[in-house]
Amino acid sequence: MENIITKYILIDIETTGLSFYKDEIVELSAIKVIDNKIDTTFSHLVKPLYEIPYYVTKVHGITNAMVKDEKSIEQILPDFLEFIEDSILIAHNANFDLSFLQRDILLNFNKKFTPKYIDTVLLARKVLNLPHYNLKTIAQHYNIDTCGNHRGLKDCMILYECFERLNKHNKTKIHEFEFKTKKENIDPSLLKVQTKLF
Repeated sequence: MENIITKYILIDIETTGLSFYKDEIVELSAIKVIDNKIDTTFSHLVKPLYEIPYYVTKVHGITNAMVKDEKSIEQILPDFLEFIEDSILIAHNANFDLSFLQRDILLNFNKKFTPKYIDTVLLARKVLNLPHYNLKTIAQHYNIDTCGNHRGLKDCMILYECFERLNKHNKTKIHEFEFKTKKENIDPSLLKVQTKLF
């Protein structure tokens, strides 16, 4: 399915690391777009079970002090799910964000999370000829300000500007997310509920 999308939700997460088997979400952000215009935003810092490594803080700037009094992912996800409803989700390198979200939704609420989504990495590769396809490179190609990137809401704003330009090429493909992993590979402390969905 390829078309121009006018209603969607951009999502971005910041984490304690790159592995959804053991790392955690520390920021969850989203922007709702209706008729190609920003409607509402959602953004929360998240208190993880483990400390954020200093070398990860150097990337996104989120410190342990910033998250120590925040809600857990279990407390934040219901509001997030209500915010996104059944919308098409837009993410950059979508498998990363969606894998963390699926894991936490599954482990906390025993529910599968199989949204329709668009990956802007795949879309950018269709319509642009760039040396790299990270979000910053695509944004710079379109002369979009990237100051403050690697924070959830700011990355969603950058993604919005990039997607609106990429989307005009009429090559936007909608995918259906399917989570594939094994429970035994996940850090046992993250298993809030015993699930039969794996």
